[in-house]
Amino acid sequence: MMLPNPFQALRQLASRPSRFPFSSTVARRMQKTAVCLMFMSLLAFAPGCASGGDEEETGQGPLRTVLVGTITNPSGTNASINIADSVYATELDAEGRFSLVFDLEQAEYARIRIGPEFTLAYFRPGDSLQLRLDATQFDLTLTYSGAGSDINTYMAAKMVRNAALQSETNPYELDETAFVQQARERQDKLMADLDAEGLEEYFTQREKLELEFTWAGEMANYPEYHRYYASDPTFEPSDGFWNFAKQLDLNNDWNVSSSVFESFASSYLGALAVKEAAKENAPENANEAASATPASEDPVALSLKQMDLVKQTFQNEAIQAKLVGSVLRDYLRYEGPEGAAPLHERYAASAIPGPEHDELEKLYRNWQTLGSGKPAPDFAGVRPDGTRVALSDLKGKAVYVDVWATWCGPCRAEIPALATLQKEFAGDESVVLMSISVDDNKDDWQAMVAEEQLGGLQIFTDGAWQSEVVKRYQIDGIPRFMLIAPDGTISDVQAPRPTSGKVADLLRALKSATVPES
Repeated sequence: MMLPNPFQALRQLASRPSRFPFSSTVARRMQKTAVCLMFMSLLAFAPGCASGGDEEETGQGPLRTVLVGTITNPSGTNASINIADSVYATELDAEGRFSLVFDLEQAEYARIRIGPEFTLAYFRPGDSLQLRLDATQFDLTLTYSGAGSDINTYMAAKMVRNAALQSETNPYELDETAFVQQARERQDKLMADLDAEGLEEYFTQREKLELEFTWAGEMANYPEYHRYYASDPTFEPSDGFWNFAKQLDLNNDWNVSSSVFESFASSYLGALAVKEAAKENAPENANEAASATPASEDPVALSLKQMDLVKQTFQNEAIQAKLVGSVLRDYLRYEGPEGAAPLHERYAASAIPGPEHDELEKLYRNWQTLGSGKPAPDFAGVRPDGTRVALSDLKGKAVYVDVWATWCGPCRAEIPALATLQKEFAGDESVVLMSISVDDNKDDWQAMVAEEQLGGLQIFTDGAWQSEVVKRYQIDGIPRFMLIAPDGTISDVQAPRPTSGKVADLLRALKSATVPES
């Protein structure tokens, strides 16, 4: 599903909202949020073939579930399904075909990704689905057959309908009254469309919750995004704006596995955390105000506040554990490993044992290996001329790494500022500006490097989202920028973007570091 601007950018933002409303760090947080996301941690899945039905209610254990696809004119080389913290991927064959088989214990929402594009899906244990599409007209040609095809035909059509219901104006630029009215009208239309489908009751009721929390997420994002897009940093919603949250079913068991619920909760709790922190830390006099660091500028304190609010806002223990873990996961995603210890301690005290807990513990341990001063994990790729280069080959130089893809809008937006950096350090052999592509299609990358005359060290890595650099550096969204010191250690795996204006000074400071004798 690819939407025209501004909605493509909005979808990228809304798919994983920033954790805190805007303050003076608005640019940094907007940039960290405006990424092309991998969606590795959004839904829930496993491998399968039987006739589909209402297995989601039977508790009869995992069943084999199958997705077989035929892609005409593919724009990438692989296909994958993302559910919860699991990703199932395979290569397309020479005819554009693929097959994914997995065991599924309960019905779950998913994302099917073909090359750089994706569509929403819903799998029931034992479903056997066939998918066909022409990648040049992804949404318009997508068809399903087999068990579960009726629901997934609806899921694909929902994305198209939702795009059609968007106005040409960025909705977050609207005033509060107009935004609320437009969001509610779109929500009512999608609900009516769902009722008209006549799908099985179990799915229909669950889908109504998904639509409700999609709408609620848009509402929760509005104050933050309106400040940015309307260039109104002092904007505050009306006194009754947040009352919409009172009508939501916050403690439904289905919410535990809902990515849209998690996204809503992240934005909602972030807004509450900033408001409470502002009240608790209001300076008592002008001198104190001049010297104080605003509480809303401390990501650790705000994350801990969010964890407190989870316990106060939600009664379902499984949802509480999920959301406390989500706060920790978001902190790692946006801030990196530095300062995460107290959040992990809080999470560990309330976590529910199980696969999700084990996965988050593993994620936390992996992030600890990426702290400042740790050895930088190696990765490699090829230049446009086919010669191989590895990060380890660049020891002795300060390296600024840009992980990107040609299809990623926020990545491309950084190219002019990156080009400025390349000119500034032209001829300086102690600095390397590396751009490593995680494109599915090498030809697309080579064409853009040539057509745009991209400078610096341009390399391509095999595997796209399964590549070395993605796995070793916990990358689930691009662009990602990283600074590697001349001694081969990590300086910052969440480095500022070129557009921040900070990178040149950081590189000048970093290149003066000495490399120890081997």
